Amino acid sequence: MGAPAAKQNDRVNGVCQAHLMPGPTGQQPAGPQVFSAPVTYSVATSVEVEGEKAVKALASFGLNDQTHIGLTDPFGLPPTQRGIVTTGSSTVFVEGQPMASSSSRCVMCFGSPATLAATGASVLVG
Repeated sequence: MGAPAAKQNDRVNGVCQAHLMPGPTGQQPAGPQVFSAPVTYSVATSVEVEGEKAVKALASFGLNDQTHIGLTDPFGLPPTQRGIVTTGSSTVFVEGQPMASSSSRCVMCFGSPATLAATGASVLVG
């Protein structure tokens, strides 16, 4: 059986652990930072799931709306604040890209793993 399809505004969710912030004695761990990004960028233009645009793996992404403020890491790349869908179906394609579903893998910020909360329950992707 397939997994629910991902559609526009479904969320990439996770908790970032890798951030640093200024402290009294220099850089210190910032602690867990909530990450939640609605997928709104580079979604399909010609395919819909339950009336919303379909999400494409390797293309679609969202920007974190739980912005991590005050974080710095002089030794690392700046966090992108993006949740990117990195895997999709090996048999179902949307506009030439694998279709995303609740079983798709995602990354956030520094490349930490995240989950995709796909809500297109009436469309199952194998």
